Amino acid sequence: KGREHALDAVGVALIILAIAVAAAEWFKIETPIATFMHAVASAMVGKLAFLVPVALIIWAVRLFQRSKREDRTQRVTIGVVLLTLAVTGITHAVTGAPGFADGFAAISESGGLLGVVLGWPLAVGLAPVAAVLILIVLGLFAVLIITKTPVNKVPERMRSLKVRIFGEGPDADLEAGADADGLGSARGLTDERGEAAETQARAPRPK
Repeated sequence: KGREHALDAVGVALIILAIAVAAAEWFKIETPIATFMHAVASAMVGKLAFLVPVALIIWAVRLFQRSKREDRTQRVTIGVVLLTLAVTGITHAVTGAPGFADGFAAISESGGLLGVVLGWPLAVGLAPVAAVLILIVLGLFAVLIITKTPVNKVPERMRSLKVRIFGEGPDADLEAGADADGLGSARGLTDERGEAAETQARAPRPK
């Protein structure tokens, strides 16, 4: 029970922290605490600091849900870290990819310290466009890790998503095929009857 209460306390603390960061990032409150929260958030993720409250709330909810599967927790953690590095790296690459020589303020206005980890070396070592493409691939791979989706199962998951969104599935396809077959049969029968009637009309009548 002590561990349960400790996790609850951490979850509540994360929600409080999310409110404090939201006050600085969303409502632009300029008080000492709000200014400090903005400085810390922008130092870590730069221009993406406005997403920090959402991330903190999601983290708190996961703590409240008590995910006891260690393998799932490790998988989701790895995926979230990779996705965070990818997104902040992309932000860093498209905003000039400043380095430490450019000053800490420039980094805070870009992708933050997390963005520097991958965004700066890729943008400087290759090119910003190449860095963005590589980080997009990394971000998509991170999503596959979070959702526990192997690459070869992506088409199947996309079809399932289509069914959920549009309500179309294999049964609908079968029904559509059956309707098409039925319509084709009806047309064929009509054509046969028309040909028979035409043949009968052309036949010579007995005198």
